[in-house]
Amino acid sequence: MERTWKEINETIVSENDLMSLTKSHNVSVYRRENFKNYESITYRCSQYRTFTKCQYQLKAKIYHDGTYQIFYSQHHEHELLEDTRLPTDIRSNIRDLAMKGLTIGQIQKIMEPFVPFFEVTNIDNIFVCITTRQLLSTCKWSCTLAIDCTYKITSCELPLLIFGTSDINRRYFPMGLCLISTDETTKTFVTFLKGIQVWAATANHQPYTINVIMADGAPGLTAAVSNELPTCRRLMCWPHVLRKVREHRSLIKNKEKFLMVEKDIKELQLAFNDQVFFAGAKLMLEKWATDKDLNKFSQYFSEQWLSHLCYWYEGAARFTPSSNNGLESLNGRIKQHYTMRNKLPLAPFLQLAEKMLVDWSTNNVQQPFQLHLTINNDLDVKAYDWINKVDRNEILQLDAFTFVVPSKEPQMNIRSWINCLYSMTWSSYEHFKQWLGSARLLNYSNMLPPIFCSCKYGLKEYSCIHTIGLM
Repeated sequence: MERTWKEINETIVSENDLMSLTKSHNVSVYRRENFKNYESITYRCSQYRTFTKCQYQLKAKIYHDGTYQIFYSQHHEHELLEDTRLPTDIRSNIRDLAMKGLTIGQIQKIMEPFVPFFEVTNIDNIFVCITTRQLLSTCKWSCTLAIDCTYKITSCELPLLIFGTSDINRRYFPMGLCLISTDETTKTFVTFLKGIQVWAATANHQPYTINVIMADGAPGLTAAVSNELPTCRRLMCWPHVLRKVREHRSLIKNKEKFLMVEKDIKELQLAFNDQVFFAGAKLMLEKWATDKDLNKFSQYFSEQWLSHLCYWYEGAARFTPSSNNGLESLNGRIKQHYTMRNKLPLAPFLQLAEKMLVDWSTNNVQQPFQLHLTINNDLDVKAYDWINKVDRNEILQLDAFTFVVPSKEPQMNIRSWINCLYSMTWSSYEHFKQWLGSARLLNYSNMLPPIFCSCKYGLKEYSCIHTIGLM
């Protein structure tokens, strides 16, 4: 049924006024949308999980000139206090699965779903992890953990946390799922990070070490990683960074200037190690500082993407995807093939989750986790053509394993490129970009593929004409 919105005649002149209004109406943020002339924020009842029949919503339109319009739809329905205790059949289902998890060493069917941990107090305090031994076996081969939450899965709006990793051919392998009450608190992710290390170690009879975590910008996860895994590198999904940057395009009034800034950021994303990235970022900010129209955006970008969440460039973690695309694709398949884009009650969803985990486990057996890179035959042909065309005098060896080769369209000679590599000094950001695109750094310390190369394909796909051509 289409909603009817009525305007609220209250004077709102600042964000503080808006916050006071939403507090008095007992609502919290539901979704944000950006339109050409204004930003729309929709709020829903803060107690929507307790009073599931409450359809009250508030909508704020924030225009670019600083004016506000406030609307409301329907009324709060809190007359009948609903029982937030989970139904008996659901609690029994979780408890039965948990009992299987407690005797994990005796489970003979490695693809049988079990619950290694659950905490269920009421609808606002739920953490239920479901997995299989087959899925957890992937932890033996990878120290990278990719995490993402998907929504609109259950009728009570509980987020579903999916976790897994990718093999060397960038194929995503789910390890399990967690039904959680919220993805906004640090406590949720602390529970998960502590738990996954115990569950994986118990299932595989060996310690599970997490060196890299890939996710979106969830602040709760960032804080949990900092507290629980201080030596772990917390990667930020590159497409999410780009999406957030575009959402802040209004900070730059001139469209052409924003496109220039976006191009600068995309080129910086191809930095192949920490030193190159931070040196390039400093030069980029110095370039933007010469144009006062970029000041607001430059401040936003520096605080958000160079301080709090700075590991979104290709060289932040070698042979690790710079995006969560594999996991987000899996989230799409969950909605398309399992829930049929319906919000399911908890009991049917838990039954569906078991089937989903069995399917993932079966697929895991049929297409095992790969430790060796698969190289396309076409790449061999292209590598052969490249090595026959390149000037051999321009291929320099720096040490026993490291080589430098020219790019397709170099803008400086190899020796100048090497001097900049060692000194980490460039005259400007434009000079830095010319340097970055003029040569490729290769490292053969792995002996066998994947071999590191600083070109775009080497960084993103772990194989390229340069590494194959010089083998």
